[in-house]
Amino acid sequence: MSTANWGMPNNDHGNGMQMGDITVDYENEIIICIEVKMRKLGASIYDCRSKTLRILNQDYILNVSIDSTDGEDCSPGKFVDEVNMVLESLILANNPTLCLVSTRLEEGSWNFVETLCQSIGCRVDLQPNQHFKSDGMLESLEMNHFRNVTLLNDISSTSSSNTFITADTVSCILKVLHGCHENNADCSSSNVVISGSSSRSNMISHIESLQLKDRLFMDRDTLYSLNIFPESHRPNNEKVLRGGSLSVFELFQQYLSEMGRRLLRQWMFNPLSEYRLIKERHDIITILNDKTNSVIFENLRSTMKGFPDIFKIMDQFRTGKSTYNTWHSLTVFLKKGIESYHLISTFRFDSETDNLFSKLGDRVNPLALQGLIDQVENIIDIETSKETKLVVINDGIDENLDKYKKLYNNLENILSDVARNAERVLVQLIERQRGVSAQIEIKDYVNAVYIPQLGYLVTLDVLIEEVLPDVNPAGWEEIFRTTTNIYFKNNSVLNLDEQVGDVFGIISDLEIEFLQAFQEHILEQRHVLTEYQKLLLEVEVLLSFAYVSQIRSYVEPEISETECVLEITQGRHPIYETLVESYIPNDINLNGGYFSEKGQDYSNNVWSQKEFNRIAIVTGANQSGKTVFLTQNALIVFLAHIGCFVPAEKAKIGLVDKILTRIKTRESVSKNQSSFALDSQQMAKCLSLMTERSLLFLDEFGKGTDVIDGPAIFGSIIKFLAEPRSCPRVLACTHFHELFKKDVLTTSIPGVKHYATEIILDTSRLYSPFDFTKHEENQGITFLFKIKEGISSQSFGVYCAKICGLNPKIVERAQELSSLIDKGYDLVSYCGRLTEEDIKRFEVSQRKVKAFISWDLDVEFNTPNNELKQKLKYILEN
Repeated sequence: MSTANWGMPNNDHGNGMQMGDITVDYENEIIICIEVKMRKLGASIYDCRSKTLRILNQDYILNVSIDSTDGEDCSPGKFVDEVNMVLESLILANNPTLCLVSTRLEEGSWNFVETLCQSIGCRVDLQPNQHFKSDGMLESLEMNHFRNVTLLNDISSTSSSNTFITADTVSCILKVLHGCHENNADCSSSNVVISGSSSRSNMISHIESLQLKDRLFMDRDTLYSLNIFPESHRPNNEKVLRGGSLSVFELFQQYLSEMGRRLLRQWMFNPLSEYRLIKERHDIITILNDKTNSVIFENLRSTMKGFPDIFKIMDQFRTGKSTYNTWHSLTVFLKKGIESYHLISTFRFDSETDNLFSKLGDRVNPLALQGLIDQVENIIDIETSKETKLVVINDGIDENLDKYKKLYNNLENILSDVARNAERVLVQLIERQRGVSAQIEIKDYVNAVYIPQLGYLVTLDVLIEEVLPDVNPAGWEEIFRTTTNIYFKNNSVLNLDEQVGDVFGIISDLEIEFLQAFQEHILEQRHVLTEYQKLLLEVEVLLSFAYVSQIRSYVEPEISETECVLEITQGRHPIYETLVESYIPNDINLNGGYFSEKGQDYSNNVWSQKEFNRIAIVTGANQSGKTVFLTQNALIVFLAHIGCFVPAEKAKIGLVDKILTRIKTRESVSKNQSSFALDSQQMAKCLSLMTERSLLFLDEFGKGTDVIDGPAIFGSIIKFLAEPRSCPRVLACTHFHELFKKDVLTTSIPGVKHYATEIILDTSRLYSPFDFTKHEENQGITFLFKIKEGISSQSFGVYCAKICGLNPKIVERAQELSSLIDKGYDLVSYCGRLTEEDIKRFEVSQRKVKAFISWDLDVEFNTPNNELKQKLKYILEN
């Protein structure tokens, strides 16, 4: 891939690309770094919140979608679509807040990333090429802190050879976080501003693998067309939404926690494409839906509700922001974790199988979790803490702490003695001043208090000055006064200050010191706890899959690694069936033979010549369900690849690497392009990205241009796909019936299968005036929403216009013209023909014109106007 030379003075890189100051929120930032060079794409993601670094375990190799006859054409434009597809998947799945890209990135990809990031509120910053060189940054990390030492060692060992592009992106992230430029150790001169601590010792707590190789790719157009995620605008009709879902995400998310929804979102952005991983999820759902496990299944669903976020808990411990709620959440997590472990261990399944449940059994020790619970409950007084909302340490944990607590609890008696001594002093003072015994009651004026940080004080009510104006006993020092009290230090309270001290402060310091040590002990277990949380989140999402599969009668699909098939029996649309009372299921049967082996010569494996089918074309009336049929099958494949069961009686699906669609046009005022131009760009991208394992859906492509070019382009695409080459599975629908005539595409193109929607016609009512007063769904056509093999020759667009309320005169004229076309008439010549009546009218008009032209008005300049009018009337009427 060629390097774009955009280096310019003043940090300006042209095309709107600038390198400016970065402000990094070290507590909440999610940073993604991207580098593309040497036909490889590398990426890494750093989550400041969980201190997790996620890296590709191998670079993504860019494959140019060209014929082998084209040679090694590796021009930059050949990579842009594929680079953009991968970047789109990474960015949308991880929702970063800061995106770092190299100056090597092609202009087309830079513009794409910038637009995409703006749409999700992510900042983009261009990094110089020097930041993508290791310079010992990776080797300087303290790898003993990381669980996945092997992964980090692999990165460090290969980065020096400059062949592992992902290692370069990690180096860039580290340099940004440390605020250091290339060969510049003085961070004060950096253009990077970091808020918060950035020491290497606590920067990275976890290193994880960021998978791409075994993931199914879908771009934004596909996600939008298939309604995978909800749109920002929702209809106000609650009857439609009651019990229904408007997206696949909504179908499952209603049974998940917030953390579970985040994982579900990640799974949906990154469907699986490896048989083993998909099968593992399907096997878990099979276990969960086993009737013998039904009680355990419901108990587990109940237990999984309200699971605390262990990442948040660990972060509060790490930053010293823990409260009573933090410790309470930790105990809830541990208790629910143990309960979940025991429930999962009672499921009936083959313990030798390597699946999620067996991983839980191998990696989780419930006795260790119970030990942590016992430690927390032995150390922290849960009941008192709950009442005071403060963390209270139990007695008997620390001898020194117990001593000061006992003293603090006895302060009331100690202060009472101090107050009585102060009373005696004041009484003696009054008696000396008056010379008589004090007859007043003075104890209501005197008290002793303890104020943290100020210590012990004698306090007198200000009213005592009415009895004793000069309140200044020997050895008493006024400290401060309020509107109601005067506060003194005397020998008694000074002795308490010296002997007892700031007991509350001492207790607080001892508790903080003890809790800090205990928190460090908990943090030592963070890898075990966070890993358990991740496993439980997977269980939670699979529970939602299993529950929806139960209530919606989904079945386990058969996944084939070798066969290019899409065979679905009685398939249903997972979204639409939640919105209607009854749904008509349909079949699809595409058997495209076997996938070609890698490096095999396609000329020896011509699937279309062996009576296999990889292309299905659907025709039929408007509103008869063609688009729903397309999206239905796409969603069934999608659900299978995220590891869920599918809405069908039976399904066999060959592994898919990409789901590509040209279904909906995403028009916007910000796009200065026509609908057809947008459709064509989307179609071109699909054709450039598709492989033999891809799945391509086309909905009426070509309808945005004239009646000649539209069918011509659509027909050319079908012909191109049907040629003996690596053809994907294709589902397309169209209204271009003229393409299937004998001299055009014909109905027997090898490898192409035809489907049509079924309807029942009532020709007597088909084009009669539509009666809007009757609440009949169909007046003339009954849509069966059933798919059968064959070709439909009509779209009944005029009928669709009629029931949508178009003027009856327009509908009548349209039907008249449509009938002429069906009979083979040339509309221009036919509508230009004159009837006998038209000819007679023309002859009469012609005679009138000739008579008027031959009338010489110059010789009748003296003729009165009335006579001229009579002559003109005679010419026009006769």
